[in-house]
Amino acid sequence: MKFQVKVNNRDYSVEVLNANPPIFEVSVNGKKALINIGEKKRKELSGNEVVAEISGTVARIVVREGQEVKEGEPIMILEAMKMENEVVSPKTGKIEKILVKEGDKVNQGDAVAVIGS
Repeated sequence: MKFQVKVNNRDYSVEVLNANPPIFEVSVNGKKALINIGEKKRKELSGNEVVAEISGTVARIVVREGQEVKEGEPIMILEAMKMENEVVSPKTGKIEKILVKEGDKVNQGDAVAVIGS
């Protein structure tokens, strides 16, 4: 869907590119963004979770459950606004559980994996 919007006497071309509520991918004057319009209740984190630092789509998972990783080592790649962003391990340990699959959309702060010592 495309819209023409005027805000403070300035024209904007707005297009909804992908709608997967509560996450929408939009383009405003050619610049893309992911928008979360819902309030998602977050589970309490135990401190062993790896969390997404940005909202995006899981493009590639580069580790497997049971694999040992070092602090700072990539765990997966998130795509946001056509850019690839690494999600890295916050500590050295073993990947106990991967909580997402390729193609999933995640919000900033969502747990994407669990890492043990």
